[in-house]
Amino acid sequence: MKNRNVVRISVAILFTLFLAAPLLAQQSRQTGPARERVTREIDGRAITMEVPAMLPVTVANFEQYQNDLRTILLAEKEIGKLVNVGDKVSEMLDPMLEQLPGLKYSDLPPDYPGFPDLSILKAAVIEQQQVMARAFAQSATKAAQFSPTDPFPGAQYSLNLCPLNPQPPEVAYSVGFALLAAELVRELAQRACNQTILAFVFGGNFKIVCVISDAVYFALKVAYFPIKFCDDDTVGGNLKGANLRAEYVHNQLDYSIANDNANTAALSTQMTNAENHIVTNDNNNKAALSSQTATFQALTLRTAVERNLAADPTTVAAVGLFQLPASRGGYLESARQIVIDTYNAQLASAGAGVVVYDPSSDLALGASFTAQGKYREAYYYYRKAYRSIVKYP
Repeated sequence: MKNRNVVRISVAILFTLFLAAPLLAQQSRQTGPARERVTREIDGRAITMEVPAMLPVTVANFEQYQNDLRTILLAEKEIGKLVNVGDKVSEMLDPMLEQLPGLKYSDLPPDYPGFPDLSILKAAVIEQQQVMARAFAQSATKAAQFSPTDPFPGAQYSLNLCPLNPQPPEVAYSVGFALLAAELVRELAQRACNQTILAFVFGGNFKIVCVISDAVYFALKVAYFPIKFCDDDTVGGNLKGANLRAEYVHNQLDYSIANDNANTAALSTQMTNAENHIVTNDNNNKAALSSQTATFQALTLRTAVERNLAADPTTVAAVGLFQLPASRGGYLESARQIVIDTYNAQLASAGAGVVVYDPSSDLALGASFTAQGKYREAYYYYRKAYRSIVKYP
């Protein structure tokens, strides 16, 4: 048993020296005016940062390292909640948070090479959390202003999976920055601590130091994938929305053209109907006006004839046109018909005991003189008969 423990300790010391050699060499390179900088591509974005330093093994550095780890783990849990992977991240990190307070400086093995400086990673993770929190708050404000009744298509985001979309570019950049910081810290920690051998050799609480940098890195990876998906969804949603808007405009143009053609046809029909109505109405008005004019002319002529028929021949001479027959351009026949119409009207309206003059003999004489061409004589008897019919007894 004693020999076995010696073997374990010897292996651990050799392995620690093996790990410490490149770290000491790296530290010697970083003592100059500027630390080494690393540029790597994270999801198509070139991100550059300083390589974290290795801090000496002191109680103060150990406690700072422990506190920084706790801050990073808690921030990663909050990030996981924002991107809907909180359960997975908590499942990974909660055991670390529970064991972290129990980790003691005395648990560190002899000749432990140092602690990766977590200040850059802590700042990156906190910044990522704040960026995402601000972005979600702005997204909530924008969602409250959005009107679902707007018919114009918007970007087609997967809002059930990515409620933050359109995802601001600083979100993806912040997680990429944090991921690179965690990657560099993880590389340093892996050089300082081989999980299998050190956990096997030393056991106890120290094994959490061996795996905690991996947990930080992989927790960021878990949060990274939904952010990466939503970042891609932002681009795809914008493209799909642009296509839908182009199709919407195209359909609106087609509808506008069809509607314009329909309106043109309807307007043409309405104009034709209006034109036909105007022509028909004009013709009707013309016919009515012509009829009314003829009626007015007939009434005017009749009034003139009756006025001359009723006048006293000794004071009012006969009108020449009324003495001539229609064949000579006169109204002798009209005068005769007026006498007959007046007699019939007077006879029809006469009350009991009223005697109406009978113009039969005068009409007969007028017809006789007309046949002889004696039109003045004929008109004389028509005047005599009319005055006899209308005169007051």
